[in-house]
Amino acid sequence: MEIRPPTKIILKKSPIHGLGVFSSQRISKGEIIEECPFLAFPQNKNEQVPAFSNYTFCFPRGERWTTHALVTGYGSYYNHSENANVNWYTENELGLFVFKALRDIKEGEELFINYANGIVF
Repeated sequence: MEIRPPTKIILKKSPIHGLGVFSSQRISKGEIIEECPFLAFPQNKNEQVPAFSNYTFCFPRGERWTTHALVTGYGSYYNHSENANVNWYTENELGLFVFKALRDIKEGEELFINYANGIVF
């Protein structure tokens, strides 16, 4: 497996919260933006990883997750919006988080995900 760095996104200060992920060029609806490996923290649903509690995802995505994941790349820097322009899913066999455009995204736009587990491709 090879994971290549993303070519259409950058990390910079967000007017919404801290740092955010922004498009450096146009991104088309359905386009994969980034594939991210992760650092795993296996645990039950009632436990927290205090230092990373605001930055972890559940792996695999869905109700039957088994691991808290600190997503590398830009994965942990996508800010939240109820009107997300990016969705994410887990590629379970490869152990990856995949971020994909929900609509056409203009150059310079901040990329948002919905932190809930509700949207699935």
